[in-house]
Amino acid sequence: MLTPCPQNLVLILVLTSLLTSGLEIKHVPDAWAVPSQAQVQRSTQDLPQNIAKRILRNAANHAGLKIADVKITKTFTKTFSNACVFKFGEVCSQQYEPIYGWVVNVKVKQRVWQYHVNKSYSQIILDPKISSPLSKS
Repeated sequence: MLTPCPQNLVLILVLTSLLTSGLEIKHVPDAWAVPSQAQVQRSTQDLPQNIAKRILRNAANHAGLKIADVKITKTFTKTFSNACVFKFGEVCSQQYEPIYGWVVNVKVKQRVWQYHVNKSYSQIILDPKISSPLSKS
């Protein structure tokens, strides 16, 4: 009667036979992987001044305030995994289609509003949860 082989030994034998037969084992990155620290870098100087002014003007107009009453408090570069994440939505596909850009936090009275900006500055998106002026919320 044969004794059962430990599972580790079977795994080692299978991997050894694959490697000796000429097959390669490649690592395929997971599409749902969380960005590494290298992908999320803190930087306030990368965002051009004219884009910062556009964001401040948008926040002030949206809140019904003067531009002097809103302030950018934090800016950092970020790689968004896909367009849905960039537009503050849930992940809509497993396909990794990165959008490079910035996250910009703007202080409006006692609240912080968040904007996403793509690298070409063609899209500046306010978090859609911010839907009404401060006086009504």
